[in-house]
Amino acid sequence: MAYDQVEAIPLISQGLDGEVDYPGKSEISSGYPSSNSQRSLSTILLASALIVSLLSLCWNAFTLTTIARSPPTVSQRISVDTLRRPSIYLGLERLPAAKASQSIASQVASASASAQHEHPSMGVSMADATQPSNPLFPGRPVEMVRVNSRYPSQRFEQDGWVLLTEDDHTIMSFNVPPGSGGRCAFTGAFPPRNDLSAQLLTLERDDGLSQTPGVQFTTISASDISDLSTLTWATRPPTGKGLGSMVAAFGTNATTEAFACPTNTPLIVELACLGGGCRVEYQYIDRLRVEPRPFGASLFPFHHNLGTRY
Repeated sequence: MAYDQVEAIPLISQGLDGEVDYPGKSEISSGYPSSNSQRSLSTILLASALIVSLLSLCWNAFTLTTIARSPPTVSQRISVDTLRRPSIYLGLERLPAAKASQSIASQVASASASAQHEHPSMGVSMADATQPSNPLFPGRPVEMVRVNSRYPSQRFEQDGWVLLTEDDHTIMSFNVPPGSGGRCAFTGAFPPRNDLSAQLLTLERDDGLSQTPGVQFTTISASDISDLSTLTWATRPPTGKGLGSMVAAFGTNATTEAFACPTNTPLIVELACLGGGCRVEYQYIDRLRVEPRPFGASLFPFHHNLGTRY
């Protein structure tokens, strides 16, 4: 083959404007963005970040201003008087009065014992006639136990607390007071809040119908109970006859209707709370001998003047 017949093919050509052209140049150039498009994208991202930061700063400032100007919440306005279990140190300034009350109670107890010794046939009624606010308070339960429907097998300590809720009932055993004549009634004494001092008395109801709970009394057969302290919700005997109910409100005395009470056997009743979200809670403190007046449920011979108010 002769070399003079071979045609040379140029690898690089030069255009009319002097720009060098070569094969594949257009494909390579199209794969990389220009410097102008890169700067535009960076500017957009920076502006977006700045706008988001400004919006976040404005929102935080608005939130803090709203919180600072808003009125105090309900939790900040709660009074100590509404606490369920106020501190036992509240009312410490009443300690001298409590000591004086304790001294008077001891004197009354001694006088009652002396009167009963001199007039044994009159029994407790002599003490009642001498001092109606006798801290020994006949008519109080001699034994009681708490049972709970949520924990049907749980035994609770007998600590003197009465707790009535939708789940908690209290079973009490009463000795029928002498001179009842076979007719008794339950009384409920609920002092005003200002008279409670450091003692606890909770009366609550939260069903939208009323703020005052009720207490219902129902009999339980004493022959079906061998040991009251061992009762649970699951082992308690079925309830029997209803003995009535009362409204539990601060500053009132309430009384059930009269009913026939036994004479030779204890009267055992089950107390239940009436009303949605109800709670009745207090403690019998007869053993302290300093209670200024009885409060809570008591069993008394029926009289027409039991329902007086404070």
